[in-house]
Amino acid sequence: MYGGAAGGGKTYAILLEALRYHKNPLARVTIFRRKMVDLKNQGGLWDESKKIFPHFGAIANNADFRWKFPSGAEVEFAHLNHEDDKRNYDGAQIPIILFDELTHFTETQFWYLFSRSRSDSGIRPYIRATCNPEPNWVLDMIEWYVDDAGYARADRACTVRYFIRQNDRLVWGDTPNNLSVRTGCDISDIKSFQFIPASLEDNKILMEKSGKEYVGSLKVAGEVESKRLLEGNWRVKKEGKIFKMEWFQIYTRLPIDIDYKIMTVDTAQKEKESNDYSVMQVWGRWNKKIYLIDQLRGKYNYPDLKLMFVSFLSKHRNGLHQIFIEDKVSGTALIQDLQRESPVPILSVQRNKDKYTRAYDCQNYVSSGFVFLNPLTDYYTDFISELISFSADGLHGHDDQADCMFDAIEKLLINPSKPIDRSNNSQYSNLMSIIV
Repeated sequence: MYGGAAGGGKTYAILLEALRYHKNPLARVTIFRRKMVDLKNQGGLWDESKKIFPHFGAIANNADFRWKFPSGAEVEFAHLNHEDDKRNYDGAQIPIILFDELTHFTETQFWYLFSRSRSDSGIRPYIRATCNPEPNWVLDMIEWYVDDAGYARADRACTVRYFIRQNDRLVWGDTPNNLSVRTGCDISDIKSFQFIPASLEDNKILMEKSGKEYVGSLKVAGEVESKRLLEGNWRVKKEGKIFKMEWFQIYTRLPIDIDYKIMTVDTAQKEKESNDYSVMQVWGRWNKKIYLIDQLRGKYNYPDLKLMFVSFLSKHRNGLHQIFIEDKVSGTALIQDLQRESPVPILSVQRNKDKYTRAYDCQNYVSSGFVFLNPLTDYYTDFISELISFSADGLHGHDDQADCMFDAIEKLLINPSKPIDRSNNSQYSNLMSIIV
């Protein structure tokens, strides 16, 4: 893994790495960015590859974002825009997997693609990744290399470590033998890991050409982004309130031609006073803006939660396209109990980003006027109070309503979901009979 600050030459490192086995006719390389737009942007990976790969005789297929070399070796540029896009690689064998900006991917996407790192090409499979600092799951992987203040430790930089993943948890060791003895695992299951810190000073050409101007641009991004991108700080977090009341738009009459309607569900772990509420929200999209149509919120034991869900679904199932439920605790039980009988497709939600990262992903949509609320509803005051209290320091109270809104923005605006056809609603009677 290579990274830690902007301007360290990470893009070129990835592209040059893709050339390592270009003379091997069986070599297959896939370079991943999270979104397709990141690949296609002017000055992005695809553009930059055009400055390098033709010198090695490669021919570009612009439609498929793929290069083919005279030997037969291929380099593919791909994206994992949606969580389930990882399934496009079921059964794939990719000897060389390269991630650009790993912090943009979900943890489950990374580990799933890790399982595709295999080959009979004669190349020992490996993964390379670049990253800018962000306090998410990637930090958990490089924790040992970073000091308490958030900066890469010079005394540990580039040190090779070893790990095995057991029960979705990384167990580390200084040597394969030591790790094998401690965990009882087969030594062949152990993987090596290395973190190489990057800094702007590493990129001599950029520093000579426009170093001062680039530094100035990074400082303009704000104190937090400057500490991350310029100084390479992995632990700095944004502070203060994330949403403002005036950003939320007002409606009193719902547009009649809502083109897409979904339900988002967040379930609490327990029904005690100190725990979060269970929340169900119905959102509609019209003219590329979203409207909170209705909300149900309360603290329920599981049987009551199940009953309230069915009642809320009965109220809104006409025109409802999809239901998204967090796949956790009682939410998992809801999915398992009701998924087959529901007249509307129920999809599980894996929230792989921390809620503050999710909040910042959604902030621009709220501040730009894409989110509409009805102030005449009985839930409006609670909803708006929770959202304007939501803070980056985590000192706010409940955030269950916020979580549902983040899901709605994700599914309707950021990564719009495709509808699943379930035209036969006769199963609804089966669902009601189960509840009764």
